Amino acid sequence: MDEVRRASDRLSHPPGPPGVVGMACYQQAELHRLRGEFAKAEQAYRQASQCGRTPQPGLAQLRLTQGRVDAAAAAIRTALDEAQDRVARSKVLAAYVEIVLAAGDVSVARAAADELTEIAGDVGAPLLHAAAAHAQGAVLLAEGDAKAALAALAPRMDEMAGNGRPIRGRARGYSSAWRAAPSRTGTARRWSWTRPGWSSSSSARSPS
Repeated sequence: MDEVRRASDRLSHPPGPPGVVGMACYQQAELHRLRGEFAKAEQAYRQASQCGRTPQPGLAQLRLTQGRVDAAAAAIRTALDEAQDRVARSKVLAAYVEIVLAAGDVSVARAAADELTEIAGDVGAPLLHAAAAHAQGAVLLAEGDAKAALAALAPRMDEMAGNGRPIRGRARGYSSAWRAAPSRTGTARRWSWTRPGWSSSSSARSPS
């Protein structure tokens, strides 16, 4: 966080290229969001936008974390609509899957996860493959297929990503959690997985 803040300060005084400053502000916002510092994240996303960097998908994810599912869904759908090429879409699709699942739209999430998987296959970047596997796992779990979700996730946890470090080593406690819309019985579900197993706050059973 300190490094990102110092970089942002250096670029802002004197002002650097707006796009570069915007990227620094966005990264700072992402760190605030992940640390649960939502007011600071909101301010940093606003600064990123003012400097020419779209605040999405991070701002939509912040809205989801705040429980504002409708606002998150509207924002992420707009962001995906505005993505003009596959590279831009790949940066939005993972968050899109997470948010539309929270909104209860599993079929739309399935289409988005499949698109991300196709892009990852064409590009071949390990982190993009990991994001696609995460999206596929989330959708499969929402569809009720926990075994297939684990099968989608496990291989990608061992791939190399960034600085030659394995994803498994960087994120041994790797987990994902999302809220699904209320079920037909009115019971809100929240799933999470952590390799090698997964857990659910619903009545679903964990694999042995």
